[in-house]
Amino acid sequence: MKKISLSAGAKIWLTALLLWLVLVAFAPAVALAVAVCHLLVTTILVVGRLVLATPAPEPEVSVEPPREHPMVSVQIATYEEPPELVCQTLSSLAA
Repeated sequence: MKKISLSAGAKIWLTALLLWLVLVAFAPAVALAVAVCHLLVTTILVVGRLVLATPAPEPEVSVEPPREHPMVSVQIATYEEPPELVCQTLSSLAA
């Protein structure tokens, strides 16, 4: 006689099926409660996965050029002092 070997997944499924049949045979009320809880948990997980999989709408971003206020004008100016003036200022500070 040839021995049948089952995979680990098949053993788990057969064990779960056997336990379920024993539960239904000896405690139908408990089996019903387990089935209802299983249905609720599965529904919550499926709905949660659907909600998480739905991408949120992206907010519309309008890019407008910056507006200048009519009363404000910004001017950036650079000023370089002649070296003679810098030397005079430093010598007067040192004195």
